[in-house]
Amino acid sequence: VYIKGQVPVEQLPQIISKADIGVVNYTISQYTDEVVSVKLFEYVILGIPVISVRTKGTETYFDNSAVSFFVSGDEDNLVDCIVDLYRRPQKRQELAENAQKVLLTHNGQRYRRDYYELIDDLCP
Repeated sequence: VYIKGQVPVEQLPQIISKADIGVVNYTISQYTDEVVSVKLFEYVILGIPVISVRTKGTETYFDNSAVSFFVSGDEDNLVDCIVDLYRRPQKRQELAENAQKVLLTHNGQRYRRDYYELIDDLCP
């Protein structure tokens, strides 16, 4: 882990893209369990394999072939995920590729098209 300090926001994609993995970690509550972290999508767009806290929201889109999940609050489980990906570069690559495939199927253009088709069907 390298902590760079404060940097201009314009430099963040370049800096983050150098990461070997991205970790999405927050405490699960009745509110956060339905959430998908924007940070997860940022990592995926940059081609970074993701280790994420397991939430209902995240599992709506991503499965174990696209994201390495750990249990919220279980530091040992998180360490196991980090070590696993450290030791398995091929798995890191597969996770990153599979997560990007998920993004191709779940994007704004597709949902916009589906929404317009729904409106057309309801309002002939």
